[in-house]
Amino acid sequence: MHSNRKVHCRFIPAMAACAVAAAKAAGGHAFSSPDRRRETVMTFDHDVKLRLDVECQAVAEAVIRERFPGHAILGEEDDTLARAGEAAAVRRVDTDGSGYEWIIDPIDGTVNFSHGLRSWCCSIAVRRGEDVVAAVLAWMS
Repeated sequence: MHSNRKVHCRFIPAMAACAVAAAKAAGGHAFSSPDRRRETVMTFDHDVKLRLDVECQAVAEAVIRERFPGHAILGEEDDTLARAGEAAAVRRVDTDGSGYEWIIDPIDGTVNFSHGLRSWCCSIAVRRGEDVVAAVLAWMS
């Protein structure tokens, strides 16, 4: 068990750097597309799912997959893709047995973003079991 913790700790800086890069890339995609902030996939009483949400999640996933191809990914927009009948672009299961799982909310504060408010960010974390290894909130305002 002690040796596993050493292996786990050795990768933390690389995962933190990847989380920052993924959040900047995904958030940057949304930030550079303010004219598309009303392109909806679905709307609910108190929430909205935007086309940009789905695109930004794909951007973040691509950055993560490039560096950690075997890690699982749980994205807020996975359910949106399933409800819209679209196939997920990337298999999101742990294929390397490492137990790492990335958690992505590509536009955290979607309603604010859709109304042109600047109170939103891109949130990305990675965990192993119950332990959060790295997390980043990238404010784009």
